Amino acid sequence: LVAPFGKLWKNKLVVVQLNLVVALILAHVSFTALSLLSEVTVNSLAEPLLSLNVGCVAGVVVVQYFYLSVMFWMTCTAWTLFNKIVNAVKQFGKEDEYYVVKCGAVSWGLPALFPTSALLTSWAVNDRVGQYTTPYIG
Repeated sequence: LVAPFGKLWKNKLVVVQLNLVVALILAHVSFTALSLLSEVTVNSLAEPLLSLNVGCVAGVVVVQYFYLSVMFWMTCTAWTLFNKIVNAVKQFGKEDEYYVVKCGAVSWGLPALFPTSALLTSWAVNDRVGQYTTPYIG
């Protein structure tokens, strides 16, 4: 299946764009799954209660991760285009053979730090997982 497109895999921009598309698809699928699987609980006054069960929190962390990954892949795309323009103007410069690997490490690895740190900070400040609370508005 990949053999006819072997030449495309050598193009850095194509690989970065394909990773961006995969991250975007996974972000939309996880968001849709989270919205379909989440339930809204109301109290006796018909006010919605915020459900902080473990499944909901895990779903939000996954959605945040994939959307942050999309943003990082867009940054890699912009940097790749910038480098192509600069190299076209200067007509010199070394090609980084590990560029796609570096982009992958940054775009798939670094977004994991943000939702994880937010989750750990939330648990450290107030341990409310599994409880129903009224959302704070104001």
